[in-house]
Amino acid sequence: MILPEYQLQKCTDHELEVICFFHSDYPYFEGHFPNLPILAGVVQLGLVYEFIQQYWRQDIRLNPIKQVKYQKLLFPENTLVLQVKKETNKKRITFEYRCGDTTISSGIFSL
Repeated sequence: MILPEYQLQKCTDHELEVICFFHSDYPYFEGHFPNLPILAGVVQLGLVYEFIQQYWRQDIRLNPIKQVKYQKLLFPENTLVLQVKKETNKKRITFEYRCGDTTISSGIFSL
C-alpha cells in the first residue's frame, strides 16, 4: 500500500498518532467515483493496518473488525489525524481519523 505524506506525532506501546496529508495526487483518490475523488473506506482501513505493522510490528489483518463507522467523505487536499489505541485489557485496538474536531471514520479491531 502506498502511504500518504505523513508525520508521526506519537508512538508508544499503546498509542499511535499520525498526521496524514492527503494531496490530490494520492493515487487512491482515482477511480472510486467518476468526477468525485474520495478516499475509499477500504483504503482508510488499509492505512491503519500499515501504520500498526510499521510501528508496533503487529499484523492484525486477520483479526476480526468489530465495528467501523464512516461518518464523512474524505476529499483530496485534507489533513487528518489518525489516532490508534491498543486497549489490551479490553482485547481491542481502536482507531479514529479526525479533521479538526470532526470524526471522519472510526473503528474497533479485536486482538
